[in-house]
Amino acid sequence: MVNLQVYRGEDQTITFTITEPDGSTAILLDSRGATVYFVVSNTLPQTTATGGKLINKNSTDGNNSGVVSFTLDNSDTDLEPKLYYYEVYVVFEDGDIYSAEVGRFWVRRRGVQ
Repeated sequence: MVNLQVYRGEDQTITFTITEPDGSTAILLDSRGATVYFVVSNTLPQTTATGGKLINKNSTDGNNSGVVSFTLDNSDTDLEPKLYYYEVYVVFEDGDIYSAEVGRFWVRRRGVQ
């Protein structure tokens, strides 16, 4: 689990390497027709939940090294400063869903520790 921190109202790019469930190798995102999602919510995200997502980004730009990036703009991060939770999950072309990463997502005020 990786904990993330962003400053309220600031742009941020977050990069992940998506690995197989056992962590052994990177998933070949390009060759598997995958869409990768990054969601932030008030509670621990659940991959198939439809409501309560404060940030909801997706990317089909992952590569065959399993690397995918999400760009959060200032409107995405303009949330009340507090603790949220995030999830990165993959939906493959065949419909399989894999939760690759879950963690804490802190939104901070600039100049406040």
